[in-house]
Amino acid sequence: MNFDPTRHLTTESSQQNGVVIFTLNGECDMHTAPYVRLEVSPILQAAGSVVIDLHNVTFMDSAGYGMLVGLARIATDNGGKMCILAPTTGIVASGLKVLQVGDWIPIANTLEDALTRIKD
Repeated sequence: MNFDPTRHLTTESSQQNGVVIFTLNGECDMHTAPYVRLEVSPILQAAGSVVIDLHNVTFMDSAGYGMLVGLARIATDNGGKMCILAPTTGIVASGLKVLQVGDWIPIANTLEDALTRIKD
């Protein structure tokens, strides 16, 4: 039986003010994080700006958090910018806090704040 990542995580993308906003829906784990990385990396490699919205993520393991840090590294290495849009409570917010992801990547609670951080 083959694993279908779209059964566990879907992504939606939109643009606002030249920034690509990726909304993740579902579980971001060792099975699905590589697919997100494949989708987002080309934009960051081209020095683009990306907001990753985690509000609809129901579960995230170390592979998901590692994917975020890896994407931030790609952004830094290529002149791109990245911000995480995340809730202030819940399992994802707790993981971001415990792992101190905010030390490497700006984290915003609203899209307006995320877009401001990307432009600064």
